[in-house]
Amino acid sequence: MRFFFIFVKMDIRNIYKRFLECDSISTDSRYSKDNSLFFSLKGENFNGNKYAKESLNKGCKYAIVDEAEYAADKRFILVDDTLKTLQELAKMHRLQMNATVIGITGTNGKTTTKEIVSRVLSEKYTTLGTPKNYNNHIGVPLTLLNLNKNHEFAVIEMGANHINEIKNLCQIAAPDYGLITNIGKAHLEGFGSFEKVIQAKSELYDYICASNGTVFINKDNELLETLVQQRNCSTYSYGSSIYADCRGKIINSVPFLEIKQDNTLIKSQMTGKYNFENILAGICIGTFFHVPSKNIYKAIQNYVPENNRSQILKTDKNEVFLDAYNANPTSMQLALENFREIKRKKKVIILGDMFELGEFSLQEHNNIIRKIHEFGFRNVYLVGEEFLKTKPEKCLTFKNTEDLADHIKENPITDSSVLIKGSRGMALEKLVEYL
Repeated sequence: MRFFFIFVKMDIRNIYKRFLECDSISTDSRYSKDNSLFFSLKGENFNGNKYAKESLNKGCKYAIVDEAEYAADKRFILVDDTLKTLQELAKMHRLQMNATVIGITGTNGKTTTKEIVSRVLSEKYTTLGTPKNYNNHIGVPLTLLNLNKNHEFAVIEMGANHINEIKNLCQIAAPDYGLITNIGKAHLEGFGSFEKVIQAKSELYDYICASNGTVFINKDNELLETLVQQRNCSTYSYGSSIYADCRGKIINSVPFLEIKQDNTLIKSQMTGKYNFENILAGICIGTFFHVPSKNIYKAIQNYVPENNRSQILKTDKNEVFLDAYNANPTSMQLALENFREIKRKKKVIILGDMFELGEFSLQEHNNIIRKIHEFGFRNVYLVGEEFLKTKPEKCLTFKNTEDLADHIKENPITDSSVLIKGSRGMALEKLVEYL
């Protein structure tokens, strides 16, 4: 005798009850854990519904699917759209929790700022921070679903490459406070123009101000100041300006950044003047929420960058300034400006293509070439199809990272300070083993 199950699509409240029965969320059947809730997400090259049964076999308690043919028994939960259900579930869960939510976005520095702010707040409060760079329409909901009743703060990083993405993430995360690190040229292919980038990042201000929340703002950034003033929002500021609520200044940036705040010298383990505002943002937010100063300074001094961000690596042959997690025209120029100021006898520049610039790509790569010549760099290696199109003078060009690696094997780089900067897809960190 065969049994047939008639599935009625479950509403979000009942799904939330099932979620509370589980210990964790899974979106990859290969790593499913016992008593977890599996979401059958889809992508361009995969359909998670196909792996729902496998996830249950590996210990998941329930599997959420949006194609009826994969719902074999009552352990499957059928919905219209698995991704929308994930987002709705996260929104509902966030509203059930007591945590104060701080939303952070920006063109550059948002992950570093998120890490610093999370560590500073953790000195006094139970704090959840976005893991890794889970900052998109999937990552933000997954982060929020990790909230529990003990969390007092959640620091949520928000990324975007299209209009309305930050707006939608705010609807899910419902941040009480917000911070935009800066607004620069990135994801121009998706946004279409720098003006659209401004509009997209400003969606965080729109939400915070409309909700009568407070914005943490870099007083030194005129664009951010203008955007906040246009929205008449409550603010708490940081920067080098005498008008900032939380003030600081750079004392030294080589090899590591040192700043002074309230007559206290803070020695970080981060390189680059551009990290000044990220550190000061952490001090500002910690001060606002009454974290003792000594704890704030300790958290900052103990923070060690990783994952190819603002790292200084000492090899047997060279000193490597590794900042190859990502790159855009703004961050690339800042890296070059910072490296120019470092006093070293022999400097080498390794730059990889900047992605997602669309019709602006050739122009922006040419702008970087001009900066290289303006700053007087001589030992320059450029990697990628976009840099090849610029046909640069006095620079060595390579189609890909592997070609450059082969070149370095035959022509070793030694006794040098080497800057490595490029978009994630270039995988320039692979070069470190040859340096």
